[in-house]
Amino acid sequence: MNELLRDKDWLLEKYQSLSPNQIAILVGVSGRTVCWWLKKHNIPTRSITESMLLQSNELSRKSKKYWADKKHREQHSNKLKSVQSKRKIELSKSAKKNWAINRAAMMAGMVIANTPEKKLKISKSVTKSFTPNRRSAQSDISKQLWSKPEYIVKRQQSLLVVMSSEEYRQKASENSKKLWADKNYRSKQATATSNLPTTSIL
Repeated sequence: MNELLRDKDWLLEKYQSLSPNQIAILVGVSGRTVCWWLKKHNIPTRSITESMLLQSNELSRKSKKYWADKKHREQHSNKLKSVQSKRKIELSKSAKKNWAINRAAMMAGMVIANTPEKKLKISKSVTKSFTPNRRSAQSDISKQLWSKPEYIVKRQQSLLVVMSSEEYRQKASENSKKLWADKNYRSKQATATSNLPTTSIL
């Protein structure tokens, strides 16, 4: 088989489309032997990048040939559908299990959060977080916002949209009825009204 390797034209022709290892398999020698003969014939060898590109092109050619066969495409499509179907069932079971666990944990958290001890702890935490510096910073931001006419217009428009909704009017009416049903509230309102100056009433 070395007789073929001694033929420079034959080796050059094969090397255009095959790698040294592929040529070695063809003639029954090692890849290092083929590389030695390439060097002996002064045939420029490919770089690693060029070799990888050649292999990629070969894989692409084989892939195109494979997918050109309708039978292979149908087999692959059926296999993919089977895998996806099984995967959907597994995901469904997993999702139901996770939702049950998460829901139980969420419900347990809500029960804990509704206890007087937890409410007191949250209240203290919120009160502690509203430091004078934070309140001052929020006040400055609010002043900056309300100093902009476009912001005021935007808030007014939003408020009008909310107040014009049937749901808001119904809720406001219910809340008003509840307030005025309270004798203490009516008494406070009457006292506050009687204490107003005459000019403020007009």
